Amino acid sequence: MCHIWQQKRDHEITPAELDRVLGDPLFRDVAGVGINGGEPTLRHDLDELVQVMVRRLPRLRSLALITNSIRPARVIEAIESVGSCCREHGLSLDVMVSLDGVGATHDRVRGVAGNFAGAEEVLASS
Repeated sequence: MCHIWQQKRDHEITPAELDRVLGDPLFRDVAGVGINGGEPTLRHDLDELVQVMVRRLPRLRSLALITNSIRPARVIEAIESVGSCCREHGLSLDVMVSLDGVGATHDRVRGVAGNFAGAEEVLASS
């Protein structure tokens, strides 16, 4: 399990910084991007980051989003928003829910009571 949430928060890339980075010709042939981390759907600027990718990556065809479903309502909202952007631009979106077991086993590994139920809620919303 990723314990990044236990680390001191340092710098997270901003949409403007991502725009500058993706402006480099090195990225012009990128066709797929994976969005993951601790929990990417907790970023309030996720939509802006996706818009930058769509604008800067002319060969982009797919996005993949990995979630731990820690806040199901927020995760569902983010999936719907990113999905809408993907549909608008003809991109595919793959959403993956991290699971570390079933029921109480998952919650114990994650250290969050009720997290498995949140994952089920996210899966059921699709």
